[in-house]
Amino acid sequence: KVINPEKWAESTPFTWTFCDTQSKLDAAYEDLSTAFAIAEDIETFKHNLAIRCVAFTGVFVDSVGNIDTRSYVIAINSSFALAYLRKINLLPVPKIFQNGKYDNAYLLRYNAAPANWLWDTAHLFHSHYSELPKDLAFLNAFHLRKVVYWKDLAETNDLFEYYKYNALDSWATANVWVQQMLSMPDW
Repeated sequence: KVINPEKWAESTPFTWTFCDTQSKLDAAYEDLSTAFAIAEDIETFKHNLAIRCVAFTGVFVDSVGNIDTRSYVIAINSSFALAYLRKINLLPVPKIFQNGKYDNAYLLRYNAAPANWLWDTAHLFHSHYSELPKDLAFLNAFHLRKVVYWKDLAETNDLFEYYKYNALDSWATANVWVQQMLSMPDW
């Protein structure tokens, strides 16, 4: 990264939408239904083991191979929001998680298991460099040139900032996965 920075991949621009209306939820669903893949991340309450919010980042590949991402966050605070979580998870678009056993255990409790969960960035990285750390912040720094540490946003008291943190987690997962797909050896 220091000697040959141009050889290291750039992340996609970070854009996100907090889906707090039906029109935003409908738009997120329509957009994600056209994605090449969807990275997903949940955030939970510690005191009642409930899902607080879910972030989805669509990975989009155009006809000439350009890659873009768009992120959406849904606060799981109503049966209406839960219905959209389930609807998005049923899309046949391949899903990506970062150490997804945690997320999927919660999603199973909510009857919202994702269809077509094909990728896990932590497990894929383990198959390539088993001796290195597998947390998302490390994978992000390992695979991408310009990265900023965002995990401290989880400690905020600002709920909108917390939703942004959730979006950043799914966005980072998507970008790590893209670079894994583009740079890992065939084996």
